[in-house]
Amino acid sequence: MEIEQIRDILKNWGVYYPSEENIQTTNKIGKSIIWIDDDEQVIANLVWYLYSATKGRLEILIQEKTTSLVDVANKIEASSAEIVLMDYQLQGYTGVEIAKELIRRGSKKQILGFSSISYGEEEFENLGINSILKNCMREKIEKMLGQIEQASK
Repeated sequence: MEIEQIRDILKNWGVYYPSEENIQTTNKIGKSIIWIDDDEQVIANLVWYLYSATKGRLEILIQEKTTSLVDVANKIEASSAEIVLMDYQLQGYTGVEIAKELIRRGSKKQILGFSSISYGEEEFENLGINSILKNCMREKIEKMLGQIEQASK
């Protein structure tokens, strides 16, 4: 996703966003991420951080109520991203349900779950998926990205 596209999305939402130059991370990963979420504020808070961490190899799939679970899974599978960053509470279904569909299909993508509720984190972990709570997301994402980078060396 290009910087201009991200800026346009955030402008359309009327959300303040910092310049990408002000948000940097020491963890740069050589992998791309597709991020599935429906929360504009969470996206606005983390977009430049993840953009920086992936060296611009970030796709955002903004889930809407009218998008079926199968359509979301198809879009994830069609993506060239290697990592799926999946919100738990989406509109009409959960990220765990999408993760189950991807697993059923034999997807090779690495899935990372995140949730604002502890049982969402537990449901991801019950599937063997690493997950984090949103209230401490940035620090844990930094740690996970470091682990992913180390594992891929």
